[in-house]
Amino acid sequence: MGPVEWRLFHVLAVVLFLGNLVTSLFWAAHARRSRSPAVVAHGFAGIRRSDLWFTLPGALGIVVGGVAAAIRLELSIFGTGWVVWAIGLLGMGLVVLATVRLGLQRDLEELVGAGSGDDVPWSEFELLYRYWRTWTLIAIAGPLCAVLLMTYRPPLPGF
Repeated sequence: MGPVEWRLFHVLAVVLFLGNLVTSLFWAAHARRSRSPAVVAHGFAGIRRSDLWFTLPGALGIVVGGVAAAIRLELSIFGTGWVVWAIGLLGMGLVVLATVRLGLQRDLEELVGAGSGDDVPWSEFELLYRYWRTWTLIAIAGPLCAVLLMTYRPPLPGF
């Protein structure tokens, strides 16, 4: 594939990755409003599965497509500032996803999955949910800033 095709692949992977993260916020809020343990547990189980089907392949596609496009365009990956800083921002988002968000998702799913409605500790759930939502927004912020760097290509220092 040529550089244009690799860039297209890269952009589609970004859409897949960020799109799934953003829609997970919507589906989590939608399930939460139901106050039904079964619906909330099902919603977070779906988000976990969509991370495996869309977020993870999107992240891999971003890296593969970006590196391949840079090679085909003969860009120095670490010498081109907007590329290396975008990689760092994507990495920040991936670290947050892997170390914080996924654990909170599991905790939320287990918390409501064990209850039957009245015995679900909703105050604990709400606290964990707010943490999950905040960390999801933080995980989105890095890659979203990377999109801006890739679009505007500011003269940033490389390494």
